[in-house]
Amino acid sequence: MFCLKDYVFKKAKIFVKENKYKASVVFPESGDSRVLKAAVVILQRNLANSIVLIGKKDPVINSLKEFSNCNNILERIEVVDPNSFPDIEMYLDEYWSLLKLKGVGATKQSLKTQVLDEITFAMLMVRLGYAKSCVCGAISTSAKVLSNALRIIPKLDDVKIVSSFMIMDTSSIARNVDFCFGHNGILFFADCSVVVNPNSLELAEIALQSAKSFKDILNAEPKVALLSFSTKGSSNARETEKVKNALNIVKNKESDLLIDGELQLDSAIIKSVAEKKCRESLVAGSANVLIFPNLDSGNIGYKLVERFAFAKAYGPFLQGFSKPISDLSRGCSVDEIVFASALMIGS
Repeated sequence: MFCLKDYVFKKAKIFVKENKYKASVVFPESGDSRVLKAAVVILQRNLANSIVLIGKKDPVINSLKEFSNCNNILERIEVVDPNSFPDIEMYLDEYWSLLKLKGVGATKQSLKTQVLDEITFAMLMVRLGYAKSCVCGAISTSAKVLSNALRIIPKLDDVKIVSSFMIMDTSSIARNVDFCFGHNGILFFADCSVVVNPNSLELAEIALQSAKSFKDILNAEPKVALLSFSTKGSSNARETEKVKNALNIVKNKESDLLIDGELQLDSAIIKSVAEKKCRESLVAGSANVLIFPNLDSGNIGYKLVERFAFAKAYGPFLQGFSKPISDLSRGCSVDEIVFASALMIGS
């Protein structure tokens, strides 16, 4: 049976081997023991070549020694304190220039407090190429992570909005039923943490971004379902028009993408239901990327699957940026931090 964790770890190890000096992760939240434990595990398993922790050096190193006394692990961890960082003026110049382009009229020195913030500093480190990815959110709110990313990390070309996706691993459920959801038990859910109430254009972009993320990460063909409480016109309520319009927008942009909507959840993932409700669909019954009509349904949906069905939920992962950024849940485990970091390195 396909094991998502093994697959992601293998991709990360290959990247580390082939791009040794580019395979680094920055963690701005070094005050959290989960982050420090994860940093040690990541290096033990060679899922990154090096790790940068933002914080006061002596306290962080002393805390790290509780989890590893192995010198070849500790010497691959760099602790950076923004308050004593020798190149802080370069980071300040970069940040000031960025905000000037966005029309912010602050003076350079007035922005120094912001640059010294751990999240801001870590994002600048990624922007300037000193780390491949920033993994944070174990302590900080999603709003803080996202606002810094939007200010500092460039978007991909032609991207108008940034969104997020969750990776849902239902492979353990497959052992108890006579069918397997998604791609070997893996489904992507979007958007679950960023865009509150997308319009048709935004919903289409979330679908396109999520399909690309699915293909890039799993090297498999995405089958995208635009979810609703209606399946192919079973309801003519005004709320379904947004989903129908999003489908047309996506088809006009990427005619080869397998996508359909509006689909109810059971029509999207269960073949026997799809055969009754939408037999002609190339997606229904086998969708592996589920696009929710708003943040309420996406966030509630993934947590229902995680808690009631005991699926493994990884994420949220931000998409639409030119650099890999992970926004952890504040309830994340060490295992989830390790997985997110490996995914960011291998992506």
